Amino acid sequence: MNNVLMKGDNFLNSGDIRSYLKGGRWVNFDGIDETATIDGMNTLLTGQAIYQLWRHQKVYIMGGGRCGDGQGIGSGPQEGAYCRESDNTAWYLYHWEDYHSIKTALDTQFGLVRHPHGMFELGKGDYSAIHITDVIKSSLQAYEVAAYNYTPKFALDRAKSAMGRNINPLKEGPSWEGTFTIPVCNISQAANSNLEDDPKCYERSKILKPYSTTRHEQRPWWCGPICDGDLIKTKYWIEAANMHGFKSFHHKCGHHDSHIEHFITDDGYAFKDGTWCQNCQEAQPWPSPKQNG
Repeated sequence: MNNVLMKGDNFLNSGDIRSYLKGGRWVNFDGIDETATIDGMNTLLTGQAIYQLWRHQKVYIMGGGRCGDGQGIGSGPQEGAYCRESDNTAWYLYHWEDYHSIKTALDTQFGLVRHPHGMFELGKGDYSAIHITDVIKSSLQAYEVAAYNYTPKFALDRAKSAMGRNINPLKEGPSWEGTFTIPVCNISQAANSNLEDDPKCYERSKILKPYSTTRHEQRPWWCGPICDGDLIKTKYWIEAANMHGFKSFHHKCGHHDSHIEHFITDDGYAFKDGTWCQNCQEAQPWPSPKQNG
């Protein structure tokens, strides 16, 4: 219909464009910035493509301590860091790599931490509109409203709600909530703890590590409830980060023996086969995401 009328032709004998405009009036409409809209959509789709590659790997975000570290929980990689000014907290983007090319059986089994594959290409060339900070900011916002339940339907509802408040997701760019939903572990409670020998946070000085290099392999220790000080949240994060059944991060925790894949904390919680449980009972489902905000 639009094409016929714009040519000046008669549409199905109902009249030409003059008939449709008769009795009407012009309105002041600035239109849509086509170039900006296309660029915005391309950026969001590129971000989604990157996320789809990373979501099947052990890619995760960890943080919540002060920017600059220095709280006794180790030091994160500055190349993959984001300092959130609103609360002066530091967040780090990681990939725990299953290392299969190293000679020793120990390291083949446990792997090491690095940057996610392709991370250093962000901000360049075809990925010039997406930066490391966008990945972390987007994931943090998604986590804070829906934890690990940020579903496509929930994302659509959030976008509709935002537009109803005159917030344009395209203008927010790739840092828009939910463009990335990399699993987040908030270690602020471990960072703010003064109990160096807390049995549930054993060796907290090794929670954060810089990226591994050819000279120095980095392998953090995560013992006890490192995520929000909660064992169940820690369990869900481990599963969301594709580390269910993974041995590396707890191989020196508590009473753990390198030949036994579990240990028991003082309060009866067990870490077995890569997951937390109390008396080996199933954890309750993760709470439903917030609907407002």
